[in-house]
Amino acid sequence: MRWAFLMINSALGVEEEVLEEVREIPEVMGAHMVYGVCDIIARVEADTVQEVKDVTLFKIRRIENVRSVTSLMCA
Repeated sequence: MRWAFLMINSALGVEEEVLEEVREIPEVMGAHMVYGVCDIIARVEADTVQEVKDVTLFKIRRIENVRSVTSLMCA
């Protein structure tokens, strides 16, 4: 099993809506609103590194109002 933490930045004022959409993704094991460098931190878990990348690229980044995502892949 592979996993990563994603630091997600959203458009101003819609952080809660983005958080709810992130939480609906099956590979997201947890997601929380945070204060600091990013708006939301999420833990993504999948069988392979490629699947973690695919979740990031094709599910998280395509959510409306997601402005940027920084991935921290865990060893």
